[in-house]
Formats: sequence, structure tokens, C-alpha cells
Amino acid sequence: MLVCAWASLSMANSPGPLRHRDGLRNSAGRHRLSSKQPEALVEALQEKVGLLDLRFDETGFLTVGDRTRVEGSPAAARALLLAAMDGAQAIYLENPNRFRRVTFALAFFGYPLQLPDQG
Repeated sequence: MLVCAWASLSMANSPGPLRHRDGLRNSAGRHRLSSKQPEALVEALQEKVGLLDLRFDETGFLTVGDRTRVEGSPAAARALLLAAMDGAQAIYLENPNRFRRVTFALAFFGYPLQLPDQG
């Protein structure tokens, strides 16, 4: 399981892998995915969403080459992943090994964050 963190910081003038760009990427911080996790994530996503041309590029962004190379899986699953990859926000994938519990949430500016009861 992975933790996704939404980033609102703009680092447009930063060089190299820390340069801001919208999309889905490996965190550059201390919670970065381990060396084997990106490959495992790509394999799992290929199985779940059917996009066969997924990969992490040299700067850590999840990319898809030929979007027509699909196999099985619901189109809705592909649409959801592609929306995250193509959206107007930066989503950082983090190594969950340092977290006791993994929670996913959608946060909006100006609204308090409310998570469902996880009793």
C-alpha cells in the first residue's frame, strides 16, 4: 500500500528531480519509494488498470507511453489513474513502511479535512 500526498508547493525554478511538475511521482524526500517499489507498483497497476505501457521516468514521474495498449480491466480504473497522472496537481507516492496506518483523503483549500470513522 502506498501513501499519496498532495503538494501545493510550486518549485518551478528548482533544478532536477525536485522541479515542480503536475502529475503522479515518486517522492523525492525521505519517504521515497525504495528501489524495488516503483517496479512492483507498475506491475500492480498494469494488472489493475490494464495499461501495459506504464513506467517511471528518470525524474520519478509515472508515465504511460501508448495509451491504446490495454489489456482487460475496467475502463473506469484506467480513467481514474490517467486523471491522477494528467491532473493539475502534483501527487507524491511515498513509502508506507514508516507509517502505522495508511489513509487516503481528498482535501480542498478552505475546508476542514474530515476522514471517515475507521473504528
